[in-house]
Amino acid sequence: MPLVADLHGDQRWCILMATSLELSCRFQSQSIGVVIPIYNVAPYLRECLDSVINQTYKNLHVVLVNDGSTDGSLEIAKEYVLKDSRFVLLDKENGGLSHARNLGIDYFALKLPLGGGANTLF
Repeated sequence: MPLVADLHGDQRWCILMATSLELSCRFQSQSIGVVIPIYNVAPYLRECLDSVINQTYKNLHVVLVNDGSTDGSLEIAKEYVLKDSRFVLLDKENGGLSHARNLGIDYFALKLPLGGGANTLF
């Protein structure tokens, strides 16, 4: 089950989840899936994503789910997808936190394909 860093309004949750990765990962060979739903959190998003990137545990796969943001969050997410190959971006119309989170979890559960080797699905 992937970890979910919830960025629908409270950036502290993401930081707590990212910090817990270091504390809870005992086996460095295990791959960890992280789902980060995003909705209009541009002021906090870089801090959250930098926190994930800077983890000492490197065997991470991160799915960013943009839930119809209108504040520049999508552009920030795209920057990080280009910066780090462990990041995948799913962009969708606003459907709420649960739908965004579930889409990210489905990505891991169903191993949704990334067409053409790209890190972004639209």
